[in-house]
Amino acid sequence: MKISLNELQSVCRKAFMGMGFTAGHADDASAMVAWMQSYKLDGMKELSEGLECVVASAASARPNVIYEDADLAVVDGQHMSV
Repeated sequence: MKISLNELQSVCRKAFMGMGFTAGHADDASAMVAWMQSYKLDGMKELSEGLECVVASAASARPNVIYEDADLAVVDGQHMSV
């Protein structure tokens, strides 16, 4: 399957944004993946391997309870869905 450089960057940017990256970091990361792919350096393979590490580290992070009483709990989700 062939995909344009712009399409690859756009899809990667959306994926990084969905993972909680800031807009600037998502832009940089997607540009790196697209650049690697365009120079036949297996950017998609490297992205896949890198995401395994990100997912594994995110799974080990736990939300912190900041405040809790009988009716309310305030939780720091550390940029994750709680």
